[in-house]
Amino acid sequence: MGDKKNQCSDPIYRYLDDFVGKEVTLTLYEGQVLSGELVDLTNCLIVLRETEVLSPFIAQNLTIVRAKDVMIATVQSESESESSSSSSSSSSSS
Repeated sequence: MGDKKNQCSDPIYRYLDDFVGKEVTLTLYEGQVLSGELVDLTNCLIVLRETEVLSPFIAQNLTIVRAKDVMIATVQSESESESSSSSSSSSSSS
């Protein structure tokens, strides 16, 4: 599978390779916004696991997007979520 990943020259696709398993948001050229866990990158395709939350029904969808259709990719930073959880812990213990 590594060979298939290296065949894509799209810079966003190559950058996302370091974030498999993380939460990402993709903005497509058409304006559609997709969010979910980055599951896989293969043959210039980006695979997201989207969670739909409609109480009481919850469905997970796998969404496959062509790398060339992505205008913006946003990756949730772990350092920001860690610092906000540690600051809330320290403020609650005061």
